[in-house]
Amino acid sequence: MTPKKLQKAFLILLLAFLFLTPVFSLLCMGKTEAEVQYYEQRNPASLPMPAVSTLLDGSFFTDFEAAVSDRLATRTAAIKGYFSINMALGRPAVDDSIVNAEVMLGKNSYNRWDNSNLYTQAEEIAADYASLKDYVEERGGYFCYVGVPLQTFYYTDLYPDYMENREWHLTTLRDAFATAMEGADVPFVEMNEIFRSREWEEKLYPETDHHYTYFGAYVTAQAIAERITADTQWQVTIPGRDELDWQELPNPFLGSSNRKLYGLWDSTDRTAIAKPKQEIPFRRFDNGTEVAAELFDLPATETEDVTYTLYMGGDVAETSIRTEREELPDILVVGDSFTNSLETLLYMGFDEMRSLDYRHYNGLPLREYIAQYQPDIVICVRDESTYFSREWNGRTD
Repeated sequence: MTPKKLQKAFLILLLAFLFLTPVFSLLCMGKTEAEVQYYEQRNPASLPMPAVSTLLDGSFFTDFEAAVSDRLATRTAAIKGYFSINMALGRPAVDDSIVNAEVMLGKNSYNRWDNSNLYTQAEEIAADYASLKDYVEERGGYFCYVGVPLQTFYYTDLYPDYMENREWHLTTLRDAFATAMEGADVPFVEMNEIFRSREWEEKLYPETDHHYTYFGAYVTAQAIAERITADTQWQVTIPGRDELDWQELPNPFLGSSNRKLYGLWDSTDRTAIAKPKQEIPFRRFDNGTEVAAELFDLPATETEDVTYTLYMGGDVAETSIRTEREELPDILVVGDSFTNSLETLLYMGFDEMRSLDYRHYNGLPLREYIAQYQPDIVICVRDESTYFSREWNGRTD
């Protein structure tokens, strides 16, 4: 073939590629968008509408590029291939996850900063919760704050020596927050301390997910019940381990960290569920509408991956579990996804359990919600990375 014919053939192939790629991407758009939501755990970038201002400042083209990139038909294969190559090369971290330790861990920068301001910040946050506690108590209720570590925070000892584990920061953060909450007289259940207080018969955190294991959620539920019983007239009981039917699912568990790597990290993670041996009938309401009385979104087969959305079906803005046992107290649980697995256990000790996730709930502000439903107990569940946040579930107004 002559050079001229080679050039012509190359040009035809290039034009065909440029034409067919967007066409194929449009045909596969729904599948690609779903993969972005599932693996990258975010919504795809929205296709922007052009405007004079965005065309002039260039933001339209930036947003358009991001939207198209999220919908390319080859996106999943390309990213997965890139991650596979990096892992095969033995890179210690891939996509900001440490992949050469016993568990998957978050990669931190080596920067250090002055931690002394954490004590002042903690006092300001504690004052907010002291005010909320007073508000709850004025209405005859009890308030308690529950702090839980992220998986990365719990496994700081598993970081390779040459990687930063931020232990120096976490030690100060925990001390500042606990000191401030004690000074403000806010009941505080610090799960990091409880988790490290003894050797446990099962893992409290998985290899590949930032949440605790189901057993970790169980230990947390028991700790909450014990604190309520110690501080109030209520005798709150969560069934003991021998009073529950525990079931480990045979399905591979695809944790949140491993999902971002398209499941490429070789994990032995499995997950579990538990139901009371003595049945506790209940009705479930999501966002004000009655739904099936189920707490677990179980897979159809024993081979497909399961994720943390197994518990309560994932994040729900507002849920009410009603057991119709009026002799027991009502509880309101406010928090992020850490409450999902916790809710499947806590309801056993209460007449009604309500839960709110203000990342999704757009109804009443917290104090108005408390005033309307008058829960006997209000629990705020926050992971340590959100201690100083006043957004979403960190709002106390």
